[in-house]
Amino acid sequence: MEQALTREQLSSVLDNIDAVPFIYGVTEGRFLYLSGACEALFGRSRDEITAEPTMLTGMSREKAREVFTRMTRGHCSRTIQHSLRYRIHRPDGQSRWVDGRIALDVDDLSRIRRVSGVLYDVTERRKLEKELESKSRLAAVGMLAAGIVHEIGNPLAFISTRLQRLRAAEGPKLCRESVPLLLAQTERIQATLRRISSFEFGTDDGAALCDVPKLLAETIETLQLDPRSHKVAIEYRSQGECPKLFGVCDQLRQVFLNLGLNALDAMREGGRLTVETHVAGRCILVDFKDCGGGIPAAHIDRIFEPFFSGKPPGRNNMGLGLYLARTFVENHGGTLVCDSSPGGTHFRVTLPFED
Repeated sequence: MEQALTREQLSSVLDNIDAVPFIYGVTEGRFLYLSGACEALFGRSRDEITAEPTMLTGMSREKAREVFTRMTRGHCSRTIQHSLRYRIHRPDGQSRWVDGRIALDVDDLSRIRRVSGVLYDVTERRKLEKELESKSRLAAVGMLAAGIVHEIGNPLAFISTRLQRLRAAEGPKLCRESVPLLLAQTERIQATLRRISSFEFGTDDGAALCDVPKLLAETIETLQLDPRSHKVAIEYRSQGECPKLFGVCDQLRQVFLNLGLNALDAMREGGRLTVETHVAGRCILVDFKDCGGGIPAAHIDRIFEPFFSGKPPGRNNMGLGLYLARTFVENHGGTLVCDSSPGGTHFRVTLPFED
């Protein structure tokens, strides 16, 4: 039969764990148990801490009494448990962060009779937490910056292409047609900058009734100005009348443009892009179908991830186009799905509308 550990054996075990267990008897006015590991954590001898027990809390005697008394208020149980995190300053000038799991044993009058607990040195853990927090913030800033580039890059490309055509054009007709289009693109940039300045990137700022066929017509005109479209026939088909839906027109325009540009990228050697709209129930369905080489099976499950791109290096491969497209569609309560094979890719946008 195994023999129970003696007090000395148990104390030896507790003194060598990576924590500081303790029991302080308030009635007795002394530690009933204090692990020797306290010396490594607090940088003081056990005798020093025994002489001034509040060293364990990093607080003065009066502050510790106030905190512990406050912990007992509103509790009916005889044992009250709390978690604390605080910083201590050691005699050698080092600061350490401590996590404490504290249990207060109180009597019928809510007077504390005993304080017990376990203290852990979490300095390194806190340092890692801060590093992770900093990296998360940097990632968020990077996402915002990449989104800015993507949001502003497309209208700037349109403006640049249209201005090149104007420079080579003869006659006023193209000028008259181009001015409102160019103004609309500059307003897109200004709206993006306004959202960024108010830290509302991707919100529903500017919600209004959106005419989906009109947005698609504008998108197709923009695509036809892109040099990649010279070998691609772009066809638009509308099966019946589409009702207007309430949403952010600029976000939907961005969705359609991203899907169209992806299709042009997939057909560098030429092909056909078919854009179709029809109504099913209380939803508008918009299909983008290309006859490119398709999306590799290894990539299909990741195409909506931020910063993922299957495009060759050197192209616009920031990897945000489809991520933003799906985000904007979901902002409208819709879905964006993809079906791809070696013979082409089909994206379907589903947008609900109300009567």
